[in-house]
Amino acid sequence: MALLCRNPRNAALFDELERGATSYERRLSLHSCSTSRDGERVLRMLRDSSRLVRPAALRMLPIAGDDAQIERAFPAFKANTARKLLIRLKKCGRQEAIDAAMRARFEGHSEDEALESLVPFASPLIAEPLLRARFERASASNFGRLARLQPLLALWSDESPLRAPTSRRLCAPC
Repeated sequence: MALLCRNPRNAALFDELERGATSYERRLSLHSCSTSRDGERVLRMLRDSSRLVRPAALRMLPIAGDDAQIERAFPAFKANTARKLLIRLKKCGRQEAIDAAMRARFEGHSEDEALESLVPFASPLIAEPLLRARFERASASNFGRLARLQPLLALWSDESPLRAPTSRRLCAPC
């Protein structure tokens, strides 16, 4: 199938489908990226007008896009969309792409509101400096995500809400 996508005649067909009038044609063009690994086409489809094509392109980005393409696209996403992409990248084992995208989005912008919800996906070397700046303002749900994905990092501070108080019992006596 990959050879079919690299054939110039077929590539012209997929380009024509990408410019198609219906979302069905554009989605067919997008699905060709799963074999051709055409990340640039996926990036173009992320800006498509159809609500059917954009989510499909977001799901295709971890498969077809390389680290540089993901890094280039990531800062433009809203927090919810970025979190969906990070989940897909994590499932695909693309930690280097996650770290590069996090650096691109938060380097010099530690006041970004999406920081607490996205930083648990980063590796500890990237996440720790970002967390130190915003630790006090993170919500309980974001701490839960951090504890699930980066348990050692979640406990680095004495002020962490995840630490058990030492003066109380955690369970009833037997």
